[in-house]
Amino acid sequence: MASSSTQLGDIEERFFECSFCLQTLKEPKTLPCLHRYCRECLKKIIAEKKDAFNCPLCDEKCDVPPEGVDGFKTDFFIKNVLEFCQLENTYKEDNVKRCRGCKEVKNVICYCFKCRDFLCQQCYQFHLDNDMVEEHRPHLLDLQTVNVRSLTLEKLTSLTEDPRCAVHVKRPAEMCCETCGNTPICVACVFGDHKGHMTHEVRNLAKSEGEKMKAMMTTLDKCKDKLYELPKRVAKVRRALEETVEEQLENARIKHKKASEKVLGKAEEEKQVLEKQRNAIIMRNKEECKQVRKEMEEEMKKLKEKYDKILQGKEQSCEREVKKVDTQTGIADEKSSAKVEKYNRKLQGYEEKVRASKVDNEDKISKVADHTTHTINRYENLTATAQTVQASHDEWTEAQCLPAITAAGEVLIEEARKEYSDLESLSETGVRESVMFIEQTLNNGVFLHPAGRHRGEVFRMFILSTDSQRTEDTALFAPVL
Repeated sequence: MASSSTQLGDIEERFFECSFCLQTLKEPKTLPCLHRYCRECLKKIIAEKKDAFNCPLCDEKCDVPPEGVDGFKTDFFIKNVLEFCQLENTYKEDNVKRCRGCKEVKNVICYCFKCRDFLCQQCYQFHLDNDMVEEHRPHLLDLQTVNVRSLTLEKLTSLTEDPRCAVHVKRPAEMCCETCGNTPICVACVFGDHKGHMTHEVRNLAKSEGEKMKAMMTTLDKCKDKLYELPKRVAKVRRALEETVEEQLENARIKHKKASEKVLGKAEEEKQVLEKQRNAIIMRNKEECKQVRKEMEEEMKKLKEKYDKILQGKEQSCEREVKKVDTQTGIADEKSSAKVEKYNRKLQGYEEKVRASKVDNEDKISKVADHTTHTINRYENLTATAQTVQASHDEWTEAQCLPAITAAGEVLIEEARKEYSDLESLSETGVRESVMFIEQTLNNGVFLHPAGRHRGEVFRMFILSTDSQRTEDTALFAPVL
């Protein structure tokens, strides 16, 4: 956590980086979510937006002020820090500059934050000795003895000049106007342009806002573990979804294979029975013909013409019966093939429903994951901003920044407290499979055949179904008369 000893060099560079152009912030503007953008970058972001837009970094919805980009609050604290860092870079490049006091180009050894310019040795000594510039002394930085990057935020705040009145720029600000977004004003403005507005003495406002932010951060820290645990829950649910889908599909394939094998086995048994019937008919007919021929030979002389007709009739009857049995065998083959093809179509439909449900669940899980990432980013940005502002120990900075940080924190708390109670349910596809089984009510356990006596028996097949639909196929096999 940042403290009064926090050094500028300890602050990550990305804290001063615009998330849009990825360059160092220029004229930083702060959104309600506390993310900062360059003024020109923010102007591009809201160029095509009318009333509201989403923060590119955390996707938080932000309203566009009536004044446009200028209606967003300027982050003066970050702006001052950036100017201070730029001062260091300028001094490193060349310490020979034009002195603010004597106007001569020479080696400079000091920077006056009151004059906002460099001073040479003589002018620096003049600032220290002459009472005319006594008020400048607290704002002098000796560049020879101080490492700029090792300066603490507290030291930086003490060197910089307090804000001036937004209306009377030559007067030091003594009050804050809450109605106008904690704008710095002088006493005269209280009875002038800001008459009737909600105004506060900066020290009291900084203290009260600091207490509010401290309470808010305490509440937010309680949600920290829960917030960082959510990505693990999301990953666990995603893995569970993959395992569930794979298990469901594997079970469906196994049951489909068993059912298909059972149907084909029953069909083969029926075919064998019919084949036996065909062979029995042929053998019986042969025996009858043989007997007829024997009788015909014995009485050939007398009954030759009569038995010729009987023999011809028997042969025709045999052909009709054999043809009928062959036809019934072909029908049985077609029906068993149709049933297997229907099982294939049902399995394909079931797989499509499971995969579609998986895609829908993955989309919902991704939304939760994205929302969680955005919420964590907002939390990390808020805590970093709050720590940096608190470390400054500057009442003006706290008065201007803490209300926005507290407001953003309250919104973030609501997001962090979300339970996502339905998250674990996304590991299920929402498509349950019913029991696949085959029930045959024939007493002898086979399809009906010409030799059977069971008329009107039913062969039922229950196939895969969803919660909203269950299909029952019924096939009636009537015996051959």
